[in-house]
Parts: sequence; C-alpha cells; structure tokens
Amino acid sequence: PGRVKLATGDPQNRSRRRRTMIDDENGSHDGSTKRSGAPHVRAIEGDAVPITLAPKHVADLESSGLSAETIAQSGIYSESKSAPIADILGWSWRNGGGMVLPFFDYDSRKVVLRRVKPDRPRHRTKGGKRKPVKYEQPQGTHAVPYFGPGTIRDQSLSGAGIILWTEGEKETLVLDQTGYDAV
Repeated sequence: PGRVKLATGDPQNRSRRRRTMIDDENGSHDGSTKRSGAPHVRAIEGDAVPITLAPKHVADLESSGLSAETIAQSGIYSESKSAPIADILGWSWRNGGGMVLPFFDYDSRKVVLRRVKPDRPRHRTKGGKRKPVKYEQPQGTHAVPYFGPGTIRDQSLSGAGIILWTEGEKETLVLDQTGYDAV
C-alpha cells in the first residue's frame, strides 16, 4: 500500500539501441564474451532489487527530470523500515526508510554498492553549522563511479565519444536518458 510499481516502457524509444542490463547469468549481452579484465569492485551477493518506489521518491526523481522508464531501468527502490537500511549500511540505523540507489559495475553489471537517501536524515555539524546528511553508504566503502543503465548496456565508454562527468546519481541518469554517456 502507498507504493507505485513502474513500468519499463518501450526500450526502442532511446536514440541508440539498448540491451537489457543482465540478459543471462554470465552478464553478456549477446552471447559473446564480455570485455576482458576483472571487475574493479566486488559484487554484492544475492542482491534482488525490487522496482517499487514510494510516491514521495517517485516525485523526487521526476522533479529531477527523470522519466518513469529511466527510473525503472536504474533499479532505484524504496525501503520503508529501518532494518533493511541498517542491513544495507552495515551499521545501526533507526531513522526509518529511504530511497535506495544501486551502483552497478560497468564490466560485470552486478550491484557493487547501494547508497541510501534517507527519509529522515541524521545531522552532523560542519563548520559550526548543523547540516543533514543527504546520502548514506556503508562505512569504509570507497567512492564508486555511478553509471546510468544506458551507458552500461551499450558498453559505450570505449573512449570513442564524449563522456560527461557529473557530481550525482540523478544528474548521471538525466544525461543517460537523453543519450549521453555519463559517469
């Protein structure tokens, strides 16, 4: 109750051909072998990502210019309770639920990190001012690049075209949905 299930829409609407994020167990998109080289980060085992979002999270993403198709393809989902958020973060969390943003490895296409935008963020004091912590991630994790679903599907970061670097996940998704390769 109180959640919205998003439809993925027609994948042919994109300016370039997109393949599904994980077409088979090996992560290859057309039966051929995937790019050589080991993944640079470890995949999170057993990560099943439901594509359900609370209406407030849908509104947040749509206000950033994201379409329902892009939101669904990104794998972003809502958690309404503290316990699943604590499991994601790996530390005690009692501030309720939030929006979960999965990060996919470019080569293996597996979830390697999940960040949380809490509904009720904790606060910290920085420079004498009390500020909310907008996003949380597991302690001890390092920065991981965020790739939009189109960039991953196309495996288009070969250096042949322009790659745009952004500060946040939502900005990356907006550029990705308009056909740009962004990280």
